[in-house]
Amino acid sequence: MRNMRSIGIKLEPWVHKGLLQFQATRPTLYGLEMHLAATHKAVNAFKPAIVILDPINTFIIGDKEIEIKTMLMRIVDFLKANQITAILPA
Repeated sequence: MRNMRSIGIKLEPWVHKGLLQFQATRPTLYGLEMHLAATHKAVNAFKPAIVILDPINTFIIGDKEIEIKTMLMRIVDFLKANQITAILPA
């Protein structure tokens, strides 16, 4: 929020109204299945219209590219099934 405020975009009012939420988690904190479960839990609790996973390229480390793509597709499928727009910047 601080970074966006520096360019004139104030996100605090939307957070205080309960219309915007941030979930900050490092890719190395959990395994892939736990990231998937945490995403499901946060989405089910907040019921957003849009989810942004930024940046997804932080997941692409080491030799687990296929597993990461599968996890991301499972997240996208979950969001689509719930009619939630997904934005996945690299």
